[in-house]
Amino acid sequence: MSADDSLTPEAWGDIKELLAELGTLSPGEREARLQSLPADRVARLQPFLDVDTGVVVPPATPGVPPTQAEEILAGRYRIERPLGRGGMGTVDLAHDLTLDCPVAIKRLSNLWLPDAEARRRLVREARALAALNHPHVARVHDVIDSSPPALVMEYVEGETLVDWLELPRAARTVIGVLRQVVEAVAYAHTRGVIHCDLKPGNVLVTPDDRAKVVDFGIAQMQRTASTTRVGDTTVAPAFTPRYAAPEVKQGARPVPASDVYSLGVLVDEVVDECAKAGAPLPPPLAQALRRASQAACVTEADRRPRDGAAFLAMLPTVAAPDAAAGWRTRAASAVLVLSGCISGGLAVTGDGSALRPASLGGGKPIVVAVVPRVDDASASTISAAAADFLRRSLGTLTRARLVTADVPAFKDDVDTLVKDLRFEGLTYVFVPSVAPTATGVRVSVAVRRAAGGGVVQTFTEEGPSSALGAITGRLASQVRAWLNEPARPPGGPVYEPSARALGEYSQARQYLERPDKPEAFQLARELLERAVEREPEFAAAHAELSRVLVLQYRARRDAALLVQAQAAAGKAMRLDPGLVEARLAHATTLQATGQRADAISELQQILKVAPTHDRAMRLLGQLQAASGAMDDGVRTLREVIALHPSWQNYRALGTVLYDAGRYAEAEQEYRECVALQPDNPFAHQLLGAALQKQNRDAEAVREYERALAIQPSAPAYTNLGTYQYGLGDLKAAERAYRKAVEIAPQDPLMQRNLSDALRAQGRAREAREGYQRAAELAEAELRVNPQDQTAQSLAAYAWARAGNCELSNVPSTRIESAPSPSVDGLIDVVNARLICGVVPQALVDLRAIAAAGVSLSGVLERDVEEAAPRPVRQFVAGAASAGK
Repeated sequence: MSADDSLTPEAWGDIKELLAELGTLSPGEREARLQSLPADRVARLQPFLDVDTGVVVPPATPGVPPTQAEEILAGRYRIERPLGRGGMGTVDLAHDLTLDCPVAIKRLSNLWLPDAEARRRLVREARALAALNHPHVARVHDVIDSSPPALVMEYVEGETLVDWLELPRAARTVIGVLRQVVEAVAYAHTRGVIHCDLKPGNVLVTPDDRAKVVDFGIAQMQRTASTTRVGDTTVAPAFTPRYAAPEVKQGARPVPASDVYSLGVLVDEVVDECAKAGAPLPPPLAQALRRASQAACVTEADRRPRDGAAFLAMLPTVAAPDAAAGWRTRAASAVLVLSGCISGGLAVTGDGSALRPASLGGGKPIVVAVVPRVDDASASTISAAAADFLRRSLGTLTRARLVTADVPAFKDDVDTLVKDLRFEGLTYVFVPSVAPTATGVRVSVAVRRAAGGGVVQTFTEEGPSSALGAITGRLASQVRAWLNEPARPPGGPVYEPSARALGEYSQARQYLERPDKPEAFQLARELLERAVEREPEFAAAHAELSRVLVLQYRARRDAALLVQAQAAAGKAMRLDPGLVEARLAHATTLQATGQRADAISELQQILKVAPTHDRAMRLLGQLQAASGAMDDGVRTLREVIALHPSWQNYRALGTVLYDAGRYAEAEQEYRECVALQPDNPFAHQLLGAALQKQNRDAEAVREYERALAIQPSAPAYTNLGTYQYGLGDLKAAERAYRKAVEIAPQDPLMQRNLSDALRAQGRAREAREGYQRAAELAEAELRVNPQDQTAQSLAAYAWARAGNCELSNVPSTRIESAPSPSVDGLIDVVNARLICGVVPQALVDLRAIAAAGVSLSGVLERDVEEAAPRPVRQFVAGAASAGK
């Protein structure tokens, strides 16, 4: 049966209404709705089901060959294959022979075009839409005035907003996508175009998190065509009921405020979908979005934001911070959619077709990374070494950006790879593999989409195993050409290590990506020591060895390790003073020994040569904040996160914010850490510390327990013990603190906390011995880095508790005179000052803590508060009553 003139106006209106309803339902709901209908209504509806994307037809029907494989439209567009069918017609993937790029062709069904005048009106309106030019609007490129007419539209590779939200997404990424959608609508409104059918199915999100609003004006075109009279009745325009404004449902002509209503419904759904995906938006952010949604969804159009621009002004740009509250503990942290087809048929999800990056458009650079293999096979086939050769051979890119650090490895599990990469902001990843041949090796580079893991291109070269560098150099040239990058200019002589030494170096670098794994540092150190022993001129391996030794020093507090790190960095600088990794190793040792100004200067020089180097930017941001330039430090760290949202970068920003007493903001960064590496115990411990500082104890304890379930760690035990200490369960606190001391006996914080539990139980002699031990350990750290505020504050507090106020005064004064004293440091110093009877300075420090927005409730130890003079107790009580 087909549509014909025998349909009565009433029957035709019934069909249109049912198609609109079915298009808003899930597949299961659609099937149930069809089964609920009388047989005669289903019979009338059946001929139209195969042209309605929202009902039954997938992008390609198995067993049915394409009918337009060789068809060329308008002498320019070669039809490649069907993409889907929509309510207004069919959609095909085509190739623009003039511009050499893919496009989507929507051929409009005559069901909606009963006469020539309707077709002419529709074509005029489509040409008006072609004037829209915005990075977040899927464009109409051309209109083919044929019978039926066809629209040539931008081919967008991506997934619908609904599908995109099925995975946990970072809050800032969600807000970014939402704002892009509203920006597109606001732009169209300034040009007199109303979407008329805004819904999640008409929003695509590309692999690099760019929103594209599709089918702009299509519903209005449908309205234009369908206002033609059928018999004696005017056919009602189609819309999606859930998202349609009340006036649209009542038959009024849509206005910009009608689109705003649809946006309000969409925003409200996004908040819900984030929660369903296990990544709820931060409460202040969710509340701000709910308020904007409520303003947009009022019944009267004239009471809503008048257009997209007005609604955009109501949307938050970042998560609003919660009010910070205090806690005495220190964070041990210096420690509708069918598969493949969008409603309307405009775009499809990635299907493995090898699109060249230049076709992505949108004005944003493509972000790529070389992902090494670290599975069992890679150890024998030196694939990890090939990854480093390839990364070095690619050199500087101009049209794409190459991420060079903190990228998860590939272990033959594509699903895991995609999950690990989902927050990395990448477009493509290059995965090299090396396999032995009869005469040498075969090196292949698979180009995978970061969003789905599908292979879009493969490059292969063969040669002798001793020429791995030359082989990967040829592959790098092919990859650069694929990226539309100019050929790399020849450079000066570069030291190329043997494949074996490079393999050891590359494998060590992968161990360093997971410092939470037992023995990761030691395994990396052993590999690097073998590499430099095998090839003493391998400067990059010396630099990486220096990095490992610094990390081991921070874990073990053994000053000899830092001396060795300085020697390795010096060796790397002598071998290749222009090597970025060598200079970064040198900057890291300067930072570790408290030479902040020199370290900052060195990092700034590095960034002149490599302006987007992750580790250099991260370390610079941390040092800027520690030197008193907090705003500069936070800005630098946010910039590096925007370039590369990795675990290490989020942790660095979170810790800087935490040290400044900005606990709610730190919480959001630590939540990103948990989302990126949910099996990393330190991520949960850091999040727990930020929650505990906000007096959200139950949530904090859950995070500590999660951390300990993954791997016992001293920071998690000591923070859990501090929670129990606050409850007055001193025995439980002592047990937790002792476990922390067993794991990290050289950490003064662990010794200090255990001493607090002993003192509170009246075991004064044991406590005094413990405080003495904590103070000595802190002083040992200060001999290495005199600017270490964590060690300074611990020494100040421990010496005061041990009864030596003279020694306590030195680190106390250093903290107080620091350009940017940490809040935790000041808390320790206040207690030390009051223990030693230095009341005026304690009041100054209390005012500084309150000025940072931290509650003074819980800042003083119980015995210190009880013994404090009246002015101190009055100030604390007054600050608490004032809500500070």
